[in-house]
Amino acid sequence: HMRSADLLHWEHLPVALAPDQPYDCGGIFSGSATIVRNTTTGEDVPILQYSVACGKAVINAVPADVTDPKLVEWVKPGYNPIINVPKEITGGFRDPTTAWKGSDGVWRLLVGCGNNVGTCQYKSKDFLAWTYVGQFHYHGTGMWE
Repeated sequence: HMRSADLLHWEHLPVALAPDQPYDCGGIFSGSATIVRNTTTGEDVPILQYSVACGKAVINAVPADVTDPKLVEWVKPGYNPIINVPKEITGGFRDPTTAWKGSDGVWRLLVGCGNNVGTCQYKSKDFLAWTYVGQFHYHGTGMWE
């Protein structure tokens, strides 16, 4: 875990996330961060969404203290995992993108999917309950990363 004000000089920070839950099977893999408005407090909060090495799920992590400018400590809420791999996907499930909110107010997220699916698309109204929409993009072979 590192941070930089200028992308040239970097400060090393403690490990932000470690595989400490049963759903972290095989270890924490890749992911992205999205800034989400907390509807209770009105604050903008970074939420990390990451995949796990066993390819079974996407997990959320949130800052333990949103006022910490270094965001050193992260926690995994009890509602995890937020997305489980679709039953028809067996050849990989990883690399969730940064989510985006459409003009309809619905969040969208892409996840790399195996079985020559390419990319799976999900949508959510609250950033917690995600619905599998289906294939978003296919490039001809394997998995899109």
